[in-house]
Amino acid sequence: AGARRAAADGPAGAGRNPKQHCAVSSLCELCRADERGAKYCARTGRRVELTCRPPGEDAFRTYRSCDRTARDDLFAALRFEACMVAIGGLALVVVRRRKLRNASLYERRSRWGRTHSDSASSSCAASTTSMDSSSAGLVAVS
Repeated sequence: AGARRAAADGPAGAGRNPKQHCAVSSLCELCRADERGAKYCARTGRRVELTCRPPGEDAFRTYRSCDRTARDDLFAALRFEACMVAIGGLALVVVRRRKLRNASLYERRSRWGRTHSDSASSSCAASTTSMDSSSAGLVAVS
């Protein structure tokens, strides 16, 4: 049925012989500007070339419409991958926020201590060093 339908878009009488064999002989491609009005280009604006061999006759070439070119498939795959990356990034952000929000007080404090202990200890060390140098002349009274 596909070969008969494909051949029906070709020359007059091409689709009338049910034993006619048509094979795709090119990839799906965009129709040229001069072909835009042709029957096979009217539906999608794309065409694929067929080579048909009716029994007892010479082979001829015809065209039929096709849905997607290789470039269309590439863009569809890239669009799908971009959507998956966006969904994955959004999921990562949501999971991290929920994990932080639902953390126990101990986990929050230990996380805060790890991130702020280095900066806090270095600032404390700097302030004690400056105090020691400024209070060198003072004597501690107990």
